[in-house]
Order: sequence, then structure tokens, then C-alpha cells
Amino acid sequence: MPEILISVDKLDAWSASCTEVLDIADALLRREWHVILCTSFIGKRLQPEVARLQATGALTIVTENAGELAARYDVIWVVKGFFSEKLLTALHEQKTAGSFIFRHYSDYNDLYIPWGAELENALATRVLGLSAFTQTILLQTGIQEDKLHLMPWLVPDAYCDVYANREVQALRRILYIADKMSAEMYEVQQRAAQSQIRIEWLDLSAQSGRIEPEWLAGYDVIITDEQYVPKALVLGVPVFLAHGNYVEGYLSDTNLAHYEANYFSGVNLRFCPGADEWIQLLTDGYDDASKWVQKNHQTFVSRWSLEQNILAALDFPVLQSPYTLSEKDRYALAFHSKALLLQQSENYSITRWIKDRHITNARREALHACADAFPDSARLGVVILAQNKTTEECQITRASALAQSLVPISVEVAHSVSDINALLEHSPAQALLMLPAGYTLSDDALLRFAEHRIHHPEASVAYCDEMMVAENDEPIVTLRPGVNIDLLRSKPYIGQALLIDCHAAKAAGGLDPLFACTPFIDLLWRLVELQGTGVLTHVPEVLLCNSEPAQRWTELPGLMEQHRNGVLAHLTRLGISASYEPGAVKALPRLRYHWDAQPMVSIIIPTRDRFALLKNCIESLMEKTRYARYELMIVDNQSVESDACQFLNDLANLGLEQVRILRYDAPFNFAEMGNAAAQQARGDVLVFLDNDCEIIDGAWLEALLEHALRPEVGVVGARLEFKDGRVQHGGYLTGVQNGVEVAFAGAGGADSGFQDYLYVPHNVTAVSGSCMMLRKEVFFALNGFTQERYPVYFADVDLGIRLQKQGYLNVWTPCSRVQHMGGATRLLADKYHVPERPMLEHYAQLRNEWKSELLIDPSYHPLMQKSGALFTLSENSARLHTPLPGRPLPVVLAHHVDWNGCGHHRVMQPFKAMERHHMLEGGMMNSIPSVMEAAQLQPDVIVLESLTGSRFPNIIKQLREVCNAKVIIEYDDFLLNVPLKNGNRDNYPQHMVKSFRKILESADRIVVSTAPLAEAYSRFHHDIRIAQNRLAPDQWGHLLSQRG
Repeated sequence: MPEILISVDKLDAWSASCTEVLDIADALLRREWHVILCTSFIGKRLQPEVARLQATGALTIVTENAGELAARYDVIWVVKGFFSEKLLTALHEQKTAGSFIFRHYSDYNDLYIPWGAELENALATRVLGLSAFTQTILLQTGIQEDKLHLMPWLVPDAYCDVYANREVQALRRILYIADKMSAEMYEVQQRAAQSQIRIEWLDLSAQSGRIEPEWLAGYDVIITDEQYVPKALVLGVPVFLAHGNYVEGYLSDTNLAHYEANYFSGVNLRFCPGADEWIQLLTDGYDDASKWVQKNHQTFVSRWSLEQNILAALDFPVLQSPYTLSEKDRYALAFHSKALLLQQSENYSITRWIKDRHITNARREALHACADAFPDSARLGVVILAQNKTTEECQITRASALAQSLVPISVEVAHSVSDINALLEHSPAQALLMLPAGYTLSDDALLRFAEHRIHHPEASVAYCDEMMVAENDEPIVTLRPGVNIDLLRSKPYIGQALLIDCHAAKAAGGLDPLFACTPFIDLLWRLVELQGTGVLTHVPEVLLCNSEPAQRWTELPGLMEQHRNGVLAHLTRLGISASYEPGAVKALPRLRYHWDAQPMVSIIIPTRDRFALLKNCIESLMEKTRYARYELMIVDNQSVESDACQFLNDLANLGLEQVRILRYDAPFNFAEMGNAAAQQARGDVLVFLDNDCEIIDGAWLEALLEHALRPEVGVVGARLEFKDGRVQHGGYLTGVQNGVEVAFAGAGGADSGFQDYLYVPHNVTAVSGSCMMLRKEVFFALNGFTQERYPVYFADVDLGIRLQKQGYLNVWTPCSRVQHMGGATRLLADKYHVPERPMLEHYAQLRNEWKSELLIDPSYHPLMQKSGALFTLSENSARLHTPLPGRPLPVVLAHHVDWNGCGHHRVMQPFKAMERHHMLEGGMMNSIPSVMEAAQLQPDVIVLESLTGSRFPNIIKQLREVCNAKVIIEYDDFLLNVPLKNGNRDNYPQHMVKSFRKILESADRIVVSTAPLAEAYSRFHHDIRIAQNRLAPDQWGHLLSQRG
């Protein structure tokens, strides 16, 4: 059995290189090879796949701490120049040998061979380059031409076997493969939906398993670049080459060779079309692209078949005399391998995100100045909670507290509630951080708490986010939502480490020894009763680190029972009768509110035609609803179909007091119909229900009513489900995507959701008008729906925001389940003259009116994605920081196009230099800021680099809708005549010139690098400034000119 040892730094994610390693291993195992994976570690995402391969009995894992190396291998396959210390030692001591194959990709530190081309030439039997472009670089670096062979992105034979000679069909399903979904791509997705084209997103950053060829083959088009291009083409699926928001278009005979030579990379694409242009490009070229793929299928298979290419790569003479590594060779390879392990994976990692959240020295200095200006906010102490903890855990926490950049006023140890009460009574600190022994603080944790207290002086209790660090794996981060009272009544989501104001705690009577497990949350409820929910605040930063999961403490004996007792005591003090009963899962009992009153409920159902739907809605409601005191108000909007008209007439003729038919003879206007019906409602409580809803749970109305009768609650929404149990509507998230988005749409029936949202009632900004309840007096106090501005869409969102501004809590409850088809009232758009789904102008209306108010969402976290996969970490906003108290410096949001080229020396270095000198604050991002990212930061200036493409004037317009920032566009090239040496020259199509003037006209100012460039652009804009390229002193200042 031949043996191959594959040396790879780490198998931690489904990156291109890791996927290729596993594909090669799989192929060779089927060819009866013995495969040895020599790596530093295997991450959780890849462990199941590695275990599957190990089950063959022919795959072995060798790490530094486990496994032994053999004396000889037929092949040693080296990925990106990585050698483990164990492998290097064995080679140096001549305890192992084999024929070396070096596999190179496209990374700078891989292609330019830091360990030296001479050493690689001496070791390698073969060197495998990814493309013609990378091979050219390897040759220039010094690799011998006779050793160099081409091995492009390859396709496992499973893909080749799936292909079937398909007929070209109408374009309906598109897959977008990328590690993030920008706001611009979200807009494209929306536009496509209007043309009955569904664009689905495969989030590479969250990929947890192999991408099966049968699944990929189900799409009509795949939008992607790099390694997924050959896979799609072998499957017979047309490829629309794109990278982020930049596109080439469909691959064909005219451009295949060019992009194949560049390993199908889209990184240099510079055409950024608008959403309508995207759709036109996708649809106009689809037929030709489909036929081209079908015609060339066999060519693609022979060119990119993994097994054929691997067998060819392994077909070489057996090594006779192995190369002996010198000490110098070993050092060079070891140095590179250690550097490789320190680099982040190709996917954006949690470790990288945490690093990006660290504050700079300049910001630290500024925050210390703020702390000096507000000394009471910065007089913080630490109390180490030592009950049932070891001395070592206390010492770890104490050392962390004493190492803070903001020195604590005191660091004390408490073993009991009485100890803590004594400290609250006599501490010289204004506020004390209650920190369980074993926790550690980030370096600036207390400084960040002080900053938050300056921003929120009214708050008495603050909580933050935390992480758990696991050995040899990514940290596990717990991001907590904003203040969410209903969630807190279900579970103590705020955690056990809280900053508590000493004066407020004393005024509330201190801690109660009866709640020894949850004393701080009991205190919090008493503070809420005294001062309202504003006493609690959230510091949205990961400031704590623990060695166990954040929720582990809730599993302590008696803790959850004590938490529930504290909630019930709190409600009793408020005069509210309540109890707990079993919930959706054992760990999360359901809190029930009991009311003596049984008010009349007016259920308002707007309808037009659609007899079958309306009949099903009415019949299921009347047959299954257990709560008897309701009236049905069916608002008919000009029905003309005979069966619907007959059904409505028959209902009216029955003369039932419980059922009324109202006529609305005007164009469809959901908001006005609701307002008109509410005026005639007999009930004290209103329910707005769509005609495509079906009642599936008899307790649906009671589950809504028990919340709606709470005086602090504004509106209540139900869990809307599809027929198969999946979530159709989980409430609204505001401040994301184009301004608002449905939460958990499409989630499985058993899914728990972020923070168990799909299991427990929790607060949201708004709920769906398809099934919502509120008291009539509350509805009228706000003058109902805003029918003039929101006739069809977002009247429910607007109402929710207005209620929230008035201090009401809006509640979404999974305990009220209603089946909802979704949009049936509007399905016949031509007939009803309303769009089938929200258009961009509807989002714009909402943004124009509510701006940053959209970001006050109690169910979301400000550092989570504003666009793309919701409830996930945001790479875009990771380097943005909340403006300093009082905004003493200009707040700048700066976009840079790359990390090493002009983005580095034109944007990143100047920004950092100005930040060091306290000339600005804000942050930077590597992609165009989304509209809600700009809304959150509220910058004074937005810097956008090298804009080209018709979509940008509209993007700038959207940014202006949510903030008053000056927009500056920065250019380092004359894009209408790109210099010959510019690597992107060939990627600027001529039709981009047409939109260039509009881009410049949409800016407040243009910044360029030279006087000739300013002159060239002067005909497009009246305000052009010159900022010449300069060398950064920290990089170049130590060098001396050889010319004197």
C-alpha cells in the first residue's frame, strides 16, 4: 500500500486549501493509499469529515503530541511550506524521508517562498502551482522550471458523476457563494425577487460540512469565484464571476482563459453595477452561458478532474538519495511554519474579531481623559465572588483586576451576600463590578465600563458580553442582546458579572440573603420597580473571559428556581398575578400572567376576493379559538369574485352579532383599513389578522391577551408558521439590512434561535401586522397606523417604533401559534395595484423618518451583522467604535479598498496617524459601509475609496438618508485612463465611464494624490483637494538615504 504524508498547518475550516487536502485524502483512500495527515490541530468544523475518513482504517493523524512518523513515505505533500516541529526534527535527524511535493496557492507568503527557493529546489521532486499567474511568480522567485507543474483548482469525481445533460430552463434559482452578504448584494437579491428569481446565499464563513454536488446542481446559476468555479462548470451550471459587489459576468470562451490563468480570482474586478444592472446581466446572458457550459462539459471534466490530476502529479521516479536538512534549513522552515500558524484562517475568525475590537493607545488616552472629566463614573471597584471557588481562581481574577488600564479603587473578596452588602455600604467606589472568581477581564474592561457610565448616567446596573477560551480552538463568544425585560423574566441572560451602582443598591435596600444564588437580579427587579427599566444597561463589548460556557452557571442546583421565585416576587410587588408552567423545553418554563378581566376582543381581517383563504381563516378561527369574547370585523376591499362576494353576503345575512362585514371602497391601504375598522370596534382590545392565516392552536388568542393586558406592553405578536412548521415571521429586527428584516424566517420548527428567542416571549421593536394585538386605548393614543406614509408596508414597524419611543415594551410570543401563508392578500399585484413585497422606496421612507431610531432594537446586538447573515459577528463594524462622550473629535467612517496597496497608504495609514494625534475617531472598514452601519456610527465624514460603478450614487444617497455626514471620495488613479502599470487596467469596462461623472457629483469633496490628477478631474467636481502620497515614519523612518 503506497503511503503519502500530507503536511498542513491546520485543518480548522472549510477553506480552499483545507478542502483540497481532504479531497485529495478521500481520493487516494479510494485508490487504496495510506494517508497520514501531519497537522497542528483539527478544528470542530472539520472533525466529522476527518472522522469519516479515519473510519476507512487507512487514514492516520500525526500531531506534535500524538502519532509517530514512519521511516519512509512514498510522498511527502507539503501545503504552503508548512513543516511541524516533529516532522522537521525527523527529517533533520534522518529518521524519515520521502519524495517531496510542494503545493502552492496564491498567498503572498506562499508564492514568494520565505524559506528560500534554493532550499525548495533541493527538497522538491515537484512544485505545484495553482495557475499560470502563480507559476510565473514561482519562476520569478527562483523555482526551477523542470520541477514546476500546473495543478489548478480540482473537482472531486463525485461532481463529475452528477452531471446530466440538462435542458436550459428559465432562470429561477441562483446561488451566491461568499463569506459575507453586503447590503448591495441584499439589494440585488430584493430586485431579483421582483423578477421571480430567487438568489440564495451560501455563507462560507459558517460552512460546517462538505458542499454536496447534488445540491449545487439544483441551481440555474452560481455566482462565485476561485475554487467553486470549476465545480459549478463540471456540474453543468453557468458561472457568473463576481467578488463581493464587483462583477465580470458569465464565463464563456471570450474570458475563460484569462480568468483560469488567474485561478478564477475576482479580487481585481472593478465593475460595480447597480442592482438593476446585475439583474440585466444575469438574465440577458443566461441562455448563452447555459448552452456554452453544456457544450464544453466534457472538456471541463478532463481538465479539472481531481483523480486524473492527482495521479499525474504522483507519477514520478522514486527518490533515491534524500536531501539532508542543515540546521540553517531547519531554522528557515521552522520560522515560516510558526508564522503560518500565527496567521488567521482564510475565513474571518472570532480571534481576529476580538483583536479588532481592542482599542488603540490613542483611544485609551482619550478615554482616560474622559474618566478624569467625569470622576464619579470612573470610581470603580471589583468584588471577587469567592463562594464555592478555589484560592487559585480568586488569585487569577485578582491579578486580572489589578492589571486594568483603569486602576480599580478597590479589589475585595466576598464569600457571602452579607459580605457584599457591607462592601456596597462602605466602599469608596461609586460602583462595584461583581466578578465571580475564575473570570478574567480584558485589559480595558473597567475603562470601557466607565465610558458607558458616562454615556448612560441614569443606569444603575450594567452587564456586558463574555467569551470562553477553549484549548486549540476558537474562543466561544456570548453576545447578549440589549435590555430585554421579557427575556430576563424567562432566563437570566445578563449573566452573573454585573456592575452595580453602590448608592442605588443602598437606596433599594441592598441584597436579599434569601436570593443567595441570584442576589443581583433580585436587586435589579427592585430597582426597576423604583426607577423603571432605564436602570439596566448593556455594554456591548466582550470584556470578560471564563474557562467554561457562559450559561453553565444557570445549571447550578436551585439557581433557576431561585430566579423564577425572584421574578414572581417582583410581579407580586407590582400587583400582578403570575405563575410558571412547563414550557417548550424543560429548562425554560413559561411565565403566565393571570387577569380577572376578560375584555371584548375585536379581530379585524382585511380581505379582497380569495374566497378559499378567507373561508379557511374564518372557519378555523371560529372552530378552534377557546377565548369566547371576541367579534369578527371583516373589512372587504372591493371583492368582485362571485364566490367571495357570496360568502361575505351569506355571513352578513346570518345577522350574527359576533360577525360584522365592513366595506372599504378605495384602493388597497392596509393602514387605513385598520384605522377605519378600529373606529367601529366594540372591543377594548384589537387584533389585526390577515385573511391568509389559519388558526392551529385554540389558545392563540389567550396567549396574546395575557401580554396585551400588561400596562407596560404596547403590541404583542404571534409566532407565524408555514404549513410545515417552519417559522414564517419571528417578529421584526430593525437596524439591519435595508432598515428592517423579518427575524428567523424559514427557521425549523424545533430551532431555538439566538438566546432561545423561538422558545420564550421576548421584547422586539415591532411585530407583524399579519397577527398583532394591542389595547384600543393605546392604539388611539398613537393615532393608529400612519396611513399616509405607510399604506401597505411597514405600518406595523412604524407603530412599533412609536410605541417603543413612548416607553412601551413590544412582545413577541411563541406561545401564540398561527399558520400564515404570507402575502396572499397581495399575490395578484396587477389586479390590486400594490407591490408583492417591500420595494426599496418603502425602506427609504422608513429610514428617512426614523434614521438611527431603527437601531434601538432590544433583541439584537450592535456588533452583529447589519447586512448578511443575521445574529452573526460583523467583520465590517469590528473596527468601528462609539464616538467619545460629547463627540469632541470629528467622527470619520473610512473605507479602504485593500490592505496592502492604495487602501493601506491612502486610507489606513493616514487614518491611524491622525487618530494617534487625536485629530479624529470613528473607524475603518474594507467594504462599502451599509446604510445601517452608517446610521449606527453617525459619522461626521464618510471617506469612500476608488468608487467605480453605477450603483454608488444611489448608495451615497442612502447614506445621506440616515446621517448628516460629508461624503469624500478618494482616488489615486485617473480611472478614465488607467495607467499601464496599474494591475486593474484590464478590469475597467468602458461603460463604467458613463457613471463616473454621477459618482463624483454625488460627493461633497474629491481627494486625489497629484496635481495632474486634480486637473484631470476638475471638470467633474468643483472641490478637489490634493493629498500626496507619503511614507509612514514607523515603517520608513529608520532608513537612511544612500545618496546622503
